[in-house]
Amino acid sequence: ARTSMSEAQREVLNSIMEQQYNRFIHDVAKVKKKSEDDVKVILDAAPQLMEEYREGGWVTDIIYESTLVDKLKEEFNKGRTKEAKLKRPLRSVGWRKYTRVRAKTLALQGKSCIAVIRAGGAITLGKNGSNAATGGTCGSDSFVETVRTAIDSDYVKAVVIRVDSPGGVSLAADVMWNELKALAKKKPVIASMADVAASGGYYLAMACDTIVAEELTLTGSIGVVTAKLSLKDLFDRIGFVRENISIGKYAELEVDNRPFTEVEEAYFAQGAQYAYKSFVSKAAESRGMTYEEMNKLAQGRVWTGLQAKECGLVDEIGGLNLAISLAKEKANIKDAGRIVELRSRRGFGGLLGLFRSLTANPAGVAAMNLGELGKPELLLMTDYDGSDVNPVERHLAGRVFNSMVKYLDMQPLRQLLNLTLRS
Repeated sequence: ARTSMSEAQREVLNSIMEQQYNRFIHDVAKVKKKSEDDVKVILDAAPQLMEEYREGGWVTDIIYESTLVDKLKEEFNKGRTKEAKLKRPLRSVGWRKYTRVRAKTLALQGKSCIAVIRAGGAITLGKNGSNAATGGTCGSDSFVETVRTAIDSDYVKAVVIRVDSPGGVSLAADVMWNELKALAKKKPVIASMADVAASGGYYLAMACDTIVAEELTLTGSIGVVTAKLSLKDLFDRIGFVRENISIGKYAELEVDNRPFTEVEEAYFAQGAQYAYKSFVSKAAESRGMTYEEMNKLAQGRVWTGLQAKECGLVDEIGGLNLAISLAKEKANIKDAGRIVELRSRRGFGGLLGLFRSLTANPAGVAAMNLGELGKPELLLMTDYDGSDVNPVERHLAGRVFNSMVKYLDMQPLRQLLNLTLRS
């Protein structure tokens, strides 16, 4: 059994680490107006006294948060004296100003619509979910449902697939890939890679017309990982005995109380090879390469976004904004266009589902009408992506709910929601 890292793995990790390090050095030097050698010196010195960072011009000042708040009060609060300014709460943007935000600012104007579909988390069969090992999962059924909504919608003119996934179940990725290919036949589809779009994550991206990655996105990993867990030694130690009763040559292929037989191991390896060849063949077709050319870039190797651009695995370097711009260009959208996020339905449908999305959705603002209840949701894309509900989101969520009250007698529920939004 191997007890050390393989040379191939060491090469990949060193390559990624070196690029991340060099990018960090470059960015810090640019922002602080220093040479890259200066940055390397301070990193290697690793001073423990904060005064050394201030004296070297790496930080502006060293103060506590309370002192910073007082400085802001002195500059922005109203009052004749310093003491009067400090007594008042810090002046901030009021609620009324948020209510006057223009629709254009929030990408609510325009007849044409660009849909953003997220593929985040480990790729699995079935519905979206979560587990303790991998966190949130991207279910093939949920993803296919959302993609079909984009295919059927006359308002959606182009789609951006935001991929942030390390991969997962190969069958699930293939099902999702096939649906994206069907979408790409009818509308422009752009892949936008976030932190990770590797293995199954890249599988999805290669179904799109154009692939956009961040400079340090971890992508590629075109390969297949499969294994069988044998607990025979553990069972022997604890005295646990299990007997298998089966019919068929390969019926016991995945039993966990013994390792493979030679015949089973050969069959298992053959299946992995078939899956790998299918992956590489589809990737080669997507990128306009021969199988042999793609195979040199595959073999499970992980690439950064910049490296992937150089070897032809991605088309552009940039973020979600660039992907949306390319989608608008390919769809020939002349007006501002609306940017919406398409999501599959949650476990709660109907009115309860809407209430849940308005009060507990941290990633976007619901922008749906009564006809969309119980269907895949249209969610407004904002630049805000924090964990707490921001004022703009509260304002717009309130607007959506208030518009519903015009049609339904739900005054008590509205009062409850208003209390929730204000808290």
